[in-house]
Amino acid sequence: MTTAPSSARVRAIVIVATHPIQYQVPWFQALTRAGAIRPTVLYALIPDDSQQGVGFNRRFQWEIPMFAGYECKALPNARKEPLLCGFFTNSTPSIQKVLAQNRPEAVVITGWNSWPLVQALWGCISLGIPAIIRGESNSVRHRPWWVRLGHRDTPALAACLRKMAGDPAAAGAMGERARARIAAYSVENAAAATLKAIEFMTIRKTSP
Repeated sequence: MTTAPSSARVRAIVIVATHPIQYQVPWFQALTRAGAIRPTVLYALIPDDSQQGVGFNRRFQWEIPMFAGYECKALPNARKEPLLCGFFTNSTPSIQKVLAQNRPEAVVITGWNSWPLVQALWGCISLGIPAIIRGESNSVRHRPWWVRLGHRDTPALAACLRKMAGDPAAAGAMGERARARIAAYSVENAAAATLKAIEFMTIRKTSP
């Protein structure tokens, strides 16, 4: 395993996620091991067995260590009964204050499917912090017309994405179909800014 030289400046970034997800944890751990950046993951919700089981039809917790090998914190959730399903079932209004206090060099937002992620994006825009949305959504799954209309024509969303397309923010896509979906929203540099390449280089660098 290689690490950054002691003379190199370690860049502090923040990653905002809805909750701990088993396939994202190895990515957070790999970024931490690489040493070039120091990520801190902010979670909107640490679900209990019941909350975790939404969509799986059973209560459960992941059997792998979900918080080892990287720095993470839980944001205060303003909802009395937060859930993992639904766009407005979580709210973390303190995210802007947290970002203002820490002033990371960039914020990686792991999607746009939940209100806390939008709150994080607004916080970045308000504070002038570079934001990178790492999108997994694609056009393969059919969505209701009102969702498609909102994605394509909502001025607020379009303004945010155009803001991200310029200096200093960007969008990152997981795979070609996700990149094509982001590009459809006029984020011209989605391909150049894709975090998929960053992930690949980081994992390759830290592998034996």
